[in-house]
Amino acid sequence: MCSSPLLRIQHTRFADGSVALGVRGLHTVCDASGFFQFMQDFAQIYRGLSAGEESTAALRRPPHITSYLVSASSADTITSAPICSSAQFYLKSSADQSENEADKFAITSVQDAETVEAKQSLNEPPPEMSPPASTITGRTLRFTSAELQAIKTEATSPSSQTWISTFEALAAHICQSIYRARVKHRISSGQLPSSIPSSDLLTPIDWRAPNRLNFPARYFPNALICAVKRLSPEMLVDGTLADVARAIHETIRNFSP
Repeated sequence: MCSSPLLRIQHTRFADGSVALGVRGLHTVCDASGFFQFMQDFAQIYRGLSAGEESTAALRRPPHITSYLVSASSADTITSAPICSSAQFYLKSSADQSENEADKFAITSVQDAETVEAKQSLNEPPPEMSPPASTITGRTLRFTSAELQAIKTEATSPSSQTWISTFEALAAHICQSIYRARVKHRISSGQLPSSIPSSDLLTPIDWRAPNRLNFPARYFPNALICAVKRLSPEMLVDGTLADVARAIHETIRNFSP
C-alpha cells in the first residue's frame, strides 16, 4: 500500500482555456462509492475556498472514515482466519507451500481455483504489472430505458418465481454476448475447443445498505465483496438469457451478512 501515492491529481489546461482534472485514488483506501464521495467533498471544499471562505471551508457532512472491525488487531485476524469456513475463499495450508515459498501467502477463490491465486511476498513490494499482450480497445455501450426493459423482460422466466433486477439482466446479456462472440472467433480461427476462454463472472457487491451490514451514512472505506461464479460454457452458448440471469441472481444473493 505504501509503494504508491494515496492520491494523484493531474491538471490539464487545453488550448481553448478549458481545464480537466484527472484524479486517481488507491483502491486499498476506498472503493468506487467512497471515491465519488471523496470527489463530492473535494469539490465542496474548493468551492468554499474560491468563495473566500478559507476559515469556514468545512464539510457539512464529514465522511465516516473508521473501517469496519478496525478494533480487531492483526494478530487476532491471523489467528481467526483459518477458523472461517467461507464458501468463497480459503487459506492455503503451509503443507501446500514449497520451502522457498514459506514466506508467501495465498488466498484462492474456490470457484476460480484454477486461474485466480494471489501470492505476495510479505517483505517485498508487489511486482510491476506487465502490459497486456494485445491492444485493448474500449467501447462505450449505451442502453435506452426501453432497451433495458426489453432485456429485463427476456431475462425474466415466466415459469420462475425468482425476480431479476435490471443489473442482473444487463450483466447476463453482456456476459453471454461476449462469450458467444469469443467462442465464434476461436472456432472460425480453427482453434481447438479447449482454447475457448474462461466462462468466469466476477462482480462486486456493495455492503453499505441497511439490509446488508448497515454501515454508517457516508461510509468511506472499502465495503465490497467480489462474487465469483463459474458459469457453464453450455449455458452461455446454448442457454437462454433467463438461465444466465438466474445464475447471476443466485450468486449475488448467496452472501449473507
